[in-house]
Amino acid sequence: MAEAIERYLREGTTAFQMDDHLSDIAGRTKDSTVQDVADAMWFHYDDVKDHKVVASKEEWDYFQRLLLVLRSEGRMELTRRRRWRWTIRQCIALGCLLLFLAAVRQKGIGWELAPLSIPFGIVSMALAYWHSRESRRSALHALPLYPFSSVAELFRVHRSAPAFRKLRYRATLQGRTIRSNSLTWIMCVPLGIAWLLYSPVPLLFQSLPERDCTTQVVIP
Repeated sequence: MAEAIERYLREGTTAFQMDDHLSDIAGRTKDSTVQDVADAMWFHYDDVKDHKVVASKEEWDYFQRLLLVLRSEGRMELTRRRRWRWTIRQCIALGCLLLFLAAVRQKGIGWELAPLSIPFGIVSMALAYWHSRESRRSALHALPLYPFSSVAELFRVHRSAPAFRKLRYRATLQGRTIRSNSLTWIMCVPLGIAWLLYSPVPLLFQSLPERDCTTQVVIP
């Protein structure tokens, strides 16, 4: 898997080719670290439009840390748990969902509910934006080390892989994008319409306890 990622970073393969390689490798192993790395890489390339490597300096450094894990004796351990506490976002989502259900009970199920769902969809989008801003702020603190939980942990894993060499970030990658911002917004229009018309579905998920995920790399 490390070789497949490095070929992509050196522009020896495209995003589609790397996706095929990672999926094939992850599907043929029971190694959870390999599978977790494949899942992590999926968020950093496009599986709709084929392209050469696109990465900011921060993403590039993140890829190097994933490669370090793969090249070392380290094993990624992910701990996922839900926070069983109510936040303001969850209360708002649950309140909107109950109001919509009350309207369904009064009016019945029919097309007349479509206009009613739009205001709830706008609220749901605002809640999602609120949550994404908080997630980005917390990620700013964790991203410089992720998937490592501390600098000491990173150094310990690095010592177990003396042959590992970090790939240098190329200046030609700065400003490279997969598609224009305007085209990205256009592609989001169908999703936005569906979100507005079927707002009770995202509100249901937004009313559930939020999930925390912590990661560390251990040496067996």
